Amino acid sequence: PDVFVLESVPRAWSPTGGRDFYTRYARGLGQAGYQVTVYLTNALLIGGMQWRERFHFIAHRNELAIPEPLATIADVPTVRDLIGDLEHLAVFKDEEEPKLPNHAVKRPAEPYLNVLHNLAQGEGWEVGYARALAQGLPARKHRFLAQRLRYDAPAPTLADIGSLYHPAQDRPLTLREGARLCGYPDSFIFAPTGKASEQYDAKSTDVTQIVMPQVGEHLARLALRSLDAGPAQPGELNVIDHRVLARSWSSARYARALVETR
Repeated sequence: PDVFVLESVPRAWSPTGGRDFYTRYARGLGQAGYQVTVYLTNALLIGGMQWRERFHFIAHRNELAIPEPLATIADVPTVRDLIGDLEHLAVFKDEEEPKLPNHAVKRPAEPYLNVLHNLAQGEGWEVGYARALAQGLPARKHRFLAQRLRYDAPAPTLADIGSLYHPAQDRPLTLREGARLCGYPDSFIFAPTGKASEQYDAKSTDVTQIVMPQVGEHLARLALRSLDAGPAQPGELNVIDHRVLARSWSSARYARALVETR
């Protein structure tokens, strides 16, 4: 192919992660006539809907131009911007007919509700769990990523919708809300699968553990423009890292800045 793109998490390029592997990989591709660009960015910089740092390993036969992003904090959507209008349309699975496709979720059991009642926006599950136990309430642990989202901040990296809870309601996100936070239009409907959990009709990680739609489009446009460029320098390895431009846009930092501004 003229262009080959591989995506992973930024640790893939860390000295203790996979940097040695990818450096050797680039050397072999150089011998095959490719130049390699390691491109580290954040989805919020390129039109994405969540704070999501990513590593891209791009092998290309023609020159690849990656301009510095022009996005500013004003361009960053908050969780409220993306799912605020869905709040009162959600229903509990097997209790009501869904008003929108993929917008039903299983009602949390009492040990989960006791934690949620003690969980403020932006807090991790272990905080509410400790508070519930201190009150003598039945409580249940959750995976370490579980948290209640902040309404007025960008969404954090979504690894699994099933571990994310609504900012204002005591329930997990629905698949429709997760899809919005991942950049899917409402016309995209997730069909039932054999790997569906009791909580959803479809597998929740199918929504999140993929290349975000806007990120995929951005990479495709970079590749398309390269087809009209001059030949690359086989064997060269370039590193472009734009992540620092979005560091202050993480959910926690954004929320702190908002409080300080007020």
